[in-house]
Amino acid sequence: MTELNSMIAGDLDLCFADWGKTVTLRRVSEVFDPVSQLINETYDDASAVAIPGHASIGLTDGTAGQHFAGEASFFVRAGEYPFALNVSNARLEYEDTWFYIEAVRECGADLLQLTCRRMETGPDED
Repeated sequence: MTELNSMIAGDLDLCFADWGKTVTLRRVSEVFDPVSQLINETYDDASAVAIPGHASIGLTDGTAGQHFAGEASFFVRAGEYPFALNVSNARLEYEDTWFYIEAVRECGADLLQLTCRRMETGPDED
């Protein structure tokens, strides 16, 4: 590890200690039941520490309150992200709100940026 990498790692440690929040990361697998003709979801959950980034949550301008914008980003250490980087069906829970993980971008220095969209309703876990 170079001196610059060790300085960046030390800064990230401090950032995560100061601003990090516990989140739940969830991988969703869908299974089709041919007997009932239903698609069932199974979940794999993992806890991680994330830094909340930019969020645009509220009503979309010009829609007369008919469209809700719920975009947010989170930063997670790559070592704490338990799924493959190309997960197309992953979710994140932060402060009792669920988000779809739409994109995962590597930011270097063991850091990932998760681009998320707020779910209209929470997951059905019956």
